[in-house]
Amino acid sequence: MRTQETGDRRQETEFRRSRASRPLIPDSPLPSPVSRVLSPVSRPLSRVSDLLSPVSCLLTSLFFLLSACSARPAPELAGPIEVLAVLPIERTRVEPQEGALETELEQTDLPADAGFAVTAQVYGWLADQSVLRFVPDVTVSDALLAPSVRDAPNLQARATALGKVVNAQGVIFGTVTRFRERVGTGLGVTRAASVAFDLNLVEVVTGKVVWRGQFNETQQPLSSNLFNFWMFWEAGPQWFTARELAGLGVRRLMEQMERTIRG
Repeated sequence: MRTQETGDRRQETEFRRSRASRPLIPDSPLPSPVSRVLSPVSRPLSRVSDLLSPVSCLLTSLFFLLSACSARPAPELAGPIEVLAVLPIERTRVEPQEGALETELEQTDLPADAGFAVTAQVYGWLADQSVLRFVPDVTVSDALLAPSVRDAPNLQARATALGKVVNAQGVIFGTVTRFRERVGTGLGVTRAASVAFDLNLVEVVTGKVVWRGQFNETQQPLSSNLFNFWMFWEAGPQWFTARELAGLGVRRLMEQMERTIRG
């Protein structure tokens, strides 16, 4: 009997020693049905968040950038500007320097109807909105023959004189320096469209320029320049003609002008 008790004690002692020598492993409960359902979904969601995080940072940066741009103080106007006239946009050729590269020579492409094309886009934007009134182009054409307009020394003075003749409160004027057509189609090009022009607004009563805007763009694939996303958003994923690209630029500048003069 004593021999059996001694053997039992020895077995119990050896069991305790072996248990004490094992590494401590925390108990891990069995996964519940809910955790089994949710755990496979949580992993793909983390991958999506990793994918979207750079885009979110970019969109956040763009938001603050655009907010800063739109927070510019409005110019001090002598009075409200509600009626606009458009002085036809003029071509201004930038002569390339001697020894310029071929790519620099291409930047001077400027067909004879470039100014007319940009002017037409400005009138198109004015016709599509209902906030600002504008003087018809036929009336402007007749007013351009007036001596005060014809003999003005520069574009700003000519725009001011035009506004007085047609009773406009503000006159848009500007120049186009590049109007290069695309080589290809809307699906693919060997050379993209490229345009450059500026628009300005003169307050007729003071003769001062109260707003200036510039557009200088050569279309690029979206993968090469994410800041061109606004073009694809407004006009779709395609290669634009020079007129289409100019239209996008005019719309962007005119919207900025409207926000500026309306405060």
